[in-house]
Amino acid sequence: SGSADHNIKLWNLTTGACIRTFEGHDMPVRSVAVIQPSPNNTHNPPAAPQKFISGSSDDTVKLWDLQTGTCIHTYVGHSGSVYSVATIGTDRIISGSWDKTVKVWSV
Repeated sequence: SGSADHNIKLWNLTTGACIRTFEGHDMPVRSVAVIQPSPNNTHNPPAAPQKFISGSSDDTVKLWDLQTGTCIHTYVGHSGSVYSVATIGTDRIISGSWDKTVKVWSV
């Protein structure tokens, strides 16, 4: 979940406990989205997500590592708050901003 305190929290859905806090945005976090791994063509269970993205009022989109809690990359290019983020497959990010633009980024 993203928050006005500029942080993102990963929650255990069974216990409700906070597993990790991600710090790095300078303004409230408006949107988060998990990057789902590519499905495999075997009968194995799908792999767990390893990355997610966030959009913030600091005009940036960030790519995060779920396991380490580190920011992998910061995407800069909007001139207004980023209110929406989504993924296309595992290699592209879409962001929508108060600056009235939608941007597509490569992961």
